[in-house]
Amino acid sequence: MLPKAVYQLLPYCYLTIAVALIVFTEHPLRWLPGIFFALSGIMVMRWRIQARKEQAINETE
Repeated sequence: MLPKAVYQLLPYCYLTIAVALIVFTEHPLRWLPGIFFALSGIMVMRWRIQARKEQAINETE
């Protein structure tokens, strides 16, 4: 299990890695892994937001 601080930072780390790959890599296909990392970060953020909304709904019922 990951520590809570690391767990919460993961989506932002994915997005940072994506930007770094796109900006600092000289390879012509640098955008490909950058897009995968960016999509991963966005998906994780979306899942977490959705889970928080569902949890809030369940707590009010």
